[in-house]
Amino acid sequence: CTVGEGLAIQGASVGSSRARIAEWAKRNAL
Repeated sequence: CTVGEGLAIQGASVGSSRARIAEWAKRNAL
Protein backbone atom coordinates (compact mmCIF):
# COMPACT_ATOMS: atom_id res chain seq x y z
CA CYS A 1 0.00 0.00 0.00
CA THR A 2 1.08 3.62 -0.32
CA VAL A 3 2.40 5.72 2.53
CA GLY A 4 -0.85 7.65 2.69
CA GLU A 5 -2.87 4.45 2.90
CA GLY A 6 -0.54 3.15 5.61
CA LEU A 7 -1.04 6.28 7.67
CA ALA A 8 -4.79 6.15 7.13
CA ILE A 9 -4.85 2.52 8.27
CA GLN A 10 -2.80 3.40 11.36
CA GLY A 11 -5.09 6.34 12.18
CA ALA A 12 -8.18 4.17 11.75
CA SER A 13 -6.72 1.41 13.91
CA VAL A 14 -5.86 3.87 16.67
CA GLY A 15 -9.24 5.60 16.46
CA SER A 16 -11.14 2.31 16.64
CA SER A 17 -8.79 0.64 19.10
CA ARG A 18 -11.27 1.10 21.94
CA ALA A 19 -14.11 -0.30 19.84
CA ARG A 20 -12.00 -3.28 18.81
CA ILE A 21 -10.99 -3.96 22.41
CA ALA A 22 -14.65 -3.74 23.45
CA GLU A 23 -15.68 -6.19 20.73
CA TRP A 24 -12.79 -8.51 21.62
CA ALA A 25 -13.79 -8.42 25.29
CA LYS A 26 -17.42 -9.14 24.45
CA ARG A 27 -16.47 -12.10 22.26
CA ASN A 28 -14.20 -13.52 24.95
CA ALA A 29 -16.86 -12.89 27.61
CA LEU A 30 -19.13 -15.26 25.68
